[in-house]
Amino acid sequence: MGSIPPTLGNLKMATQFYFNFNRITGSIPSEIGECISLKNLNLDDNFLTGTIPTEMGLLEALQGLKLSRNKLTGSIPSHLGNCKSLTHLLVQTNNGMKGEIPGELGNLSNLEEFSFGSTGFTGMIPDEICALTDLKLEKLTGIYYESCRCCTAWISL
Repeated sequence: MGSIPPTLGNLKMATQFYFNFNRITGSIPSEIGECISLKNLNLDDNFLTGTIPTEMGLLEALQGLKLSRNKLTGSIPSHLGNCKSLTHLLVQTNNGMKGEIPGELGNLSNLEEFSFGSTGFTGMIPDEICALTDLKLEKLTGIYYESCRCCTAWISL
């Protein structure tokens, strides 16, 4: 139990942080964006509050971002579209998250899994995301018929 210290940003060469199931409280410090070698960040199943820092968009090597089952609020920062190596983006079961899914996530050409069920996101899934060729529909969770123009043919499975 405890919080993530801002000094975590001093670990610039760290490649993996697995802090899931640790009862971590507080917010994700913006200094996380200084961990420029970070490839995997797993903060699933904690008690994190606040928003996803826009500084996460500085993590160009990031491949996996798992923030599911916390108490996060706000929207997905459009800056995450800068994380070109990202293959897995999981934010489901953060009921306080809301807003629209940013079209900039369509820049994530390697994205294979995007899970956002049990959130308060509204609007359509941007066409830019639907155009991603590696994104597997069964890994795109949280979608509804009315929220995905380009997915309706696949949803009827």
